[in-house]
Amino acid sequence: MGIHSSYLRQCKEFWEVEDPEERMFNRVDVLSGANRTGAKFRERLLKRTEWLLERNDLAEDAYVLEIGCGIGAIIEEMTKRLPGVRFCGVDIASKMLEEAKKRLGESNRVSFRIVEGDNLSAFANESFDFVFACYVFNHIHDASIVKNYLREVERVLKRGAMFRFSVRYRNLETTFANSIGGRVAKLLFRSGILSSYRARWRPSIPVDFNGLIYTLNEIERLVCMSRLILTDIRLDSGSAFITALKT
Repeated sequence: MGIHSSYLRQCKEFWEVEDPEERMFNRVDVLSGANRTGAKFRERLLKRTEWLLERNDLAEDAYVLEIGCGIGAIIEEMTKRLPGVRFCGVDIASKMLEEAKKRLGESNRVSFRIVEGDNLSAFANESFDFVFACYVFNHIHDASIVKNYLREVERVLKRGAMFRFSVRYRNLETTFANSIGGRVAKLLFRSGILSSYRARWRPSIPVDFNGLIYTLNEIERLVCMSRLILTDIRLDSGSAFITALKT
């Protein structure tokens, strides 16, 4: 088994959680202690949904894809706000999709599909009016997988349609001190000698929540590589929230 296949297999194992409470509070979101409540989960869910729908004028007959839909919580919220819009959620974890189907069922408005890797081959070119992946690429340790997804998103998006996604963000000024070592590290990142853009997963790296961390320049390169047009980046709590368009 190649490194790529081995990594995707371990990702699938990490996200396949039997206990519904663990799925909600320790996979779909990470909440502990006093925050491990349905109310806190919903508060964070609503914040993500607001960003995804901000300045996003979807037609009543739009078709929307969520990559890494988990238990379908965001799609469930969107169905209440966007009557008539159709949704498809994909995920690598069958247990997640089983719960999503229990929450929403499947109909002519909502469907779910298992994906085996980092492609969207089940979908034809220019199928979707909006695609999003919220807190999905944040967990991926291999830049080639993120790049493959971005290329696939560009393929399945209709022209003029929007893609929103998030990644972990590295602020070089706050990550590294102004010591000699810190200045050298910043120089290496700015020159591209050190770069998450080219990083590949190795078997010694544990598969967990803490995926690659990208600088603003690396985020711009990711979007440019996919032939999408970067229109907005927002920074919040160590993550970058990115909007891109297909022209």
